[in-house]
Amino acid sequence: MPSSTFDNKLTRETRRSEKSLSCPSLHNEIYLGPDEIRTCCKRFFVEGEKKGDVILKKVQPNEDVTSEMILKEKQKLFKKINSGEANDCEGCPFLESKEWDELDELSIKHISFEYHSVCNMKCAYCSETYYGGLKSQYNVPKLFSDLLSKGALSNCNSVVWGGGESSIGQNFKELITEVSSKLDLSSHRVLTNALEYNDEIKKLLDMGLLKITTSIDAGCEKTFASVRGFKGRSGLEKVMCNLVKYAEGDPGNIIIKYIFTKGNTSSDELLGFCDKIIKHRLLGCSFQLSYDFESENVSTEDLVALIFLRHKLIEAGAKNVFFDDLLWIRIGTVYEENRRQIDERLSELQIKDGLADPAGYSRVVVWGAGQLAVDLVKNTLFFKNTNFEYFVDSDSSKWGTRFLGKDVRSPESLLENDYSIVISAAQYYAAIVESAELLQIEKSRVVRELVL
Repeated sequence: MPSSTFDNKLTRETRRSEKSLSCPSLHNEIYLGPDEIRTCCKRFFVEGEKKGDVILKKVQPNEDVTSEMILKEKQKLFKKINSGEANDCEGCPFLESKEWDELDELSIKHISFEYHSVCNMKCAYCSETYYGGLKSQYNVPKLFSDLLSKGALSNCNSVVWGGGESSIGQNFKELITEVSSKLDLSSHRVLTNALEYNDEIKKLLDMGLLKITTSIDAGCEKTFASVRGFKGRSGLEKVMCNLVKYAEGDPGNIIIKYIFTKGNTSSDELLGFCDKIIKHRLLGCSFQLSYDFESENVSTEDLVALIFLRHKLIEAGAKNVFFDDLLWIRIGTVYEENRRQIDERLSELQIKDGLADPAGYSRVVVWGAGQLAVDLVKNTLFFKNTNFEYFVDSDSSKWGTRFLGKDVRSPESLLENDYSIVISAAQYYAAIVESAELLQIEKSRVVRELVL
């Protein structure tokens, strides 16, 4: 090996052995907005100011966006973060100090197609970024082809479609068909309000190549019209009926989301939502509980309401109900600091077994070694009072590593013991439950109560 080649290799290895600040989004994700390329969809607060949705580059009309351009912008941001230069990632709780690979090539593991902001709704918690009616300012199919031909998508296993309303985007049918055929995806999701039925979505759902997420956020037509910004008649019923059609093949491919925001958190509203889910026989779907990202913290009253809705859905027969990462990061230590008040309120609501009691779990394993696990382990009263053994993760690249001072092992390691299992996942919650079932792990080992 020529000395210069050896020296370059040694230099790269030395750089990799040094800790730096970054995150999976910066290193391996892209978010294709109508007139900008973003590096994440995280939202966080710094001294009361909402930040996030970090922009890599503003795109001019008809500008030729390339893989080389995206890599260059990622490198610039990475350098700013680690040199102390002012940047939009300052204060982000998702930044992690570790031995990150050098950003010397573009390796995209996740793409979010949100290349227009045309929508037939105007949700109360949304922003003009997502409903402003802006069409794509650059050639998205051309960019996808460029990324594909340059090998930047060799490791891409996750794609999500947003907007605007994703299904009415230009080239949606052609693009989603190409993405489905060209990429080997373990996660493929469409975020749709389901107001209009889409044949292509149904086709891919039935083929098992897609999952969809639809926000409902209401239990009655009046609240739906207010929160979701729908001006027509019977919008909630239309969405419910379309979800019934989508769920005919496999309801497990449907995630129904409830975002807590002003005007939709009363017990009557939440019970109305549950009643509609039961009436339309949608309990086989997964349920994602979230929080208005304009709010910095979850209030005590809203945490009680979230626990109430989770409990009622599970009581009705829902198999998979989970809090998403935007919610977890806002909960913090709300329960620990207001435990007596919350417990009394839950008792009044006759929810006696909705929360996991650390006294009932002697040894625990956490399935999911990611950011959500950080929030759970560091912030919850449960983990401050429970023996925590190790992590399990479905990603084989993490096996044998350390995370938060604990070993990360394969799911098969759970067959060697009878420890209780806390699932630390949002979108992948249902997949982990399914993996546990395939391993024939006793259902009683999975902690189904809420860990706070």
